[in-house]
Amino acid sequence: YQFAAWDNEGGKRNGVQGCEIYNTGTGGVLLCGGNRKKLIPAENFVDNCHIYRTNRLDKTYKAGVNIMGVGNKITHCKIHDMPGFAIYLHGNDHKIHYNEIFDVITEVSDAGAVYLGRDRSEVGNEFNFNFFHDIYGSKEKPRGICAIYFDDGAGYNLVQGNYFHRIIQSDEHYPNAVFGTVFWNWGGQTSVCDNIFTECPNALQSAN
Repeated sequence: YQFAAWDNEGGKRNGVQGCEIYNTGTGGVLLCGGNRKKLIPAENFVDNCHIYRTNRLDKTYKAGVNIMGVGNKITHCKIHDMPGFAIYLHGNDHKIHYNEIFDVITEVSDAGAVYLGRDRSEVGNEFNFNFFHDIYGSKEKPRGICAIYFDDGAGYNLVQGNYFHRIIQSDEHYPNAVFGTVFWNWGGQTSVCDNIFTECPNALQSAN
């Protein structure tokens, strides 16, 4: 958070494609590139990859894909079997399209399969045409479970054309928390349109 505009000079149009990534210790792919001060996209990508069980040693904030910078893409990937996030996002104008995400955030609470937040300049990101399903959280004490979590002021992004199925929140052990399949914590101004929610007890929720 301290160096939000840092440019790691990740190059342009580099990618990981058609790979199976699993049983790693601290995350799957670190996808960076692009200049946030000038909003210059990198167009780096992770495409058509199968990513699972990538958190043996560090179970939080080391996602299947950590994406940062400007204008990068995660497309056509299957991401599952994670104790924490499937995708942890920072930056602008990223495209998260046509992915299947399930059975994640199984050992944490107050979390989303896709998580971003705490920087109000992180705008223009698209979460389109993904399939989120069977996300329940901890088997012992499920709490605060979301498919997409816009935390601490995140806004001005797009959630369109996704299918959400069986995203379950339980407040039994956390009675003061209210979460939704798509959830804002003191954010907003995000367009959520043309999505389908089935067996999701609480589709949209804001803590504002």
